[in-house]
Amino acid sequence: MLNNVFMKVFSCAIAMTVAISIPAITVLAEDTTNENETNATVEIETSFDGSLDVEGAGNYSYNHDLNYEASNSGYAIEVTGSSTSSSTGFKDANNSDLTLTVNGDVNATQGNEQANTSIAYVNDGTLNINGNATSEGEGLNAYGGDINIKGDLTIGSDDTNNTAIISNNNSNINITGDVTKNGSGVYAISQSSGNTNIGGDVNVVDGRAILVSDSGEINVAGSVIANDTALMVTGGSTATVGKNVVSLSGIYNPAVQVDSSSNLIIGGDLNANYRPLWIMITEGGNGTIDIKGTINGNTGIQLRQDLYGLNNGMYDREALTDEDKQNLIAFLPRVNVYAINSNGELLVPSESVSKDVYEVFYNNINYYIKAGENVTINNENKQTMRTIDTLNVSVPDGYTLQVSDTMSFTQLEDGTYAVKLNSYRGNIDIKAIIKAISQATGIAEEDIKVVNENNETNNTPAPSSGMGISVSTPSTNHDAFAPVIEGGATPSKAVKFDFRNGITNEAYKAAVIESFKSTPAGTTLRIESNTTSVFDKKMIEALAANPTIDVEVLFTYAGKKMRVVIPAGYDVNSLLDSNGYCGYLRLASILGSQIIDI
Repeated sequence: MLNNVFMKVFSCAIAMTVAISIPAITVLAEDTTNENETNATVEIETSFDGSLDVEGAGNYSYNHDLNYEASNSGYAIEVTGSSTSSSTGFKDANNSDLTLTVNGDVNATQGNEQANTSIAYVNDGTLNINGNATSEGEGLNAYGGDINIKGDLTIGSDDTNNTAIISNNNSNINITGDVTKNGSGVYAISQSSGNTNIGGDVNVVDGRAILVSDSGEINVAGSVIANDTALMVTGGSTATVGKNVVSLSGIYNPAVQVDSSSNLIIGGDLNANYRPLWIMITEGGNGTIDIKGTINGNTGIQLRQDLYGLNNGMYDREALTDEDKQNLIAFLPRVNVYAINSNGELLVPSESVSKDVYEVFYNNINYYIKAGENVTINNENKQTMRTIDTLNVSVPDGYTLQVSDTMSFTQLEDGTYAVKLNSYRGNIDIKAIIKAISQATGIAEEDIKVVNENNETNNTPAPSSGMGISVSTPSTNHDAFAPVIEGGATPSKAVKFDFRNGITNEAYKAAVIESFKSTPAGTTLRIESNTTSVFDKKMIEALAANPTIDVEVLFTYAGKKMRVVIPAGYDVNSLLDSNGYCGYLRLASILGSQIIDI
């Protein structure tokens, strides 16, 4: 790398530079064939305020914060590798052995109103910044180079019109933190070929966020938030956002624009002030748009094209031929989304795309399926469905189906359900609901009767035992109170349900509530059933009001007798699901269960 003579002179040069306060350090590296010297790292020991330029080949480290104030236009850091060539002076990729590592923060400021400062320019080399990077002007410029920042990148004052990242010629940019751009106008990140990875969020206070083109790739682990267009993806590129995309753009610019040859993946929602998503149909398009959450906006997904139907200088849907339409359909991307939440109609043709093309497009959107516990989808594709598809769904005995208001279902002769999606808005939510609860009529508790086998006086009249409910105490039925497992508790009260004898939902609910209320404090209540059932919110409220009792639940499932214990003092309200129910199987999954001999 540097021979001993050059190192000595170089060290003196640095000392002289600092002594006369010239605000720059320039390192000119010499190549060497000695592998040990090439892999060594030269430390730039002097701390100073100014620009830092390295050229040639070698490994360098600067173990201080770097502060740079520009009086005109300039970079705080320049890295130029020895293999830079071609008529443009830029490499098509990073082939250099030149690396500069700054172990500190980099701060670029502007000395006057005419100045335009930047953090770094890298052409055929690697720059590592182990700290935060901030600039009042431009950010990073990479041409066939790699830039890695272990921190945040913050760009621009409120009145600037600058870019946070410009990446070309297969450059690679990696930022572990957030990217924030305060200025307006141009895109915060412009990625052409190569790859950019952002570990946090991209936040643009007043302007556009990300442009990726020419087969480039950008990955944002967090969210992208912009006052204007958040994403434009073109030329066979790929953009991935781990969380949400949010845009406050007006009626003209979309939140996201993607051509049909490119790929877009959003892990959360796409939220727009007006137009959430434009798709530009391009020739040969075979891209994928994958949005795990909901598209929210005033419009839905809008299609545009500039391939066919030119009429007086404008692309006109009325001028499209049948062949044009078939070509456009062939170039449509694959779209996956959970739901489309629009204030207006969805299937509204644009100026350049006709309604029949829109219909084919919307009919082939793949909507993600949310299926709850105990729901079995029998189709080969269990993840998504289209409006032109039919799902075949099964639920266990004793359950019925509940679907969102965009769907409908029909029970088939074999007991399964045929489920249809009736809206382009998606929102597929399928749940299995216990029939005993879904059919309940809500009769008042005082009108419901409970059997008491020992004929003791009760607050409610006792109906005949033919209802399939029996309530026992140790004095009336000693055998029913033996512990079902070794060391198990002996209950003070037992209520048994035989659902084969036509127990009504009202009677089951009332018997459970009455048993929860009347079991003596500090004792154990046994509830036994010959099948699975459910506790609803009212039942759980009754149990919560008697918190010192243990509840032993015995039920038969898949030919086996199961035992679950709700211990005294347990937060029983936490057992309820989002709909206010706790089935026996849910209870077993939360508290654990034992298989006992029948």
